[in-house]
Amino acid sequence: MFAVLFGYSTVRFRENTQVFRASYVRRLAVLAGIGLAHGLLIWYGDILFHHAILGFVL
Repeated sequence: MFAVLFGYSTVRFRENTQVFRASYVRRLAVLAGIGLAHGLLIWYGDILFHHAILGFVL
């Protein structure tokens, strides 16, 4: 479910190309920070950080 929402929001962000890059990078940076903190402090198997890294590759 999370992967579907992640992909859908990426497509929605791309529709407005003027602000796409700045808002997308900021969103992924926040996602990576939350995922890293959650993965290190709460649960090792968290995938939020991995989604953020793959989003940067996308």
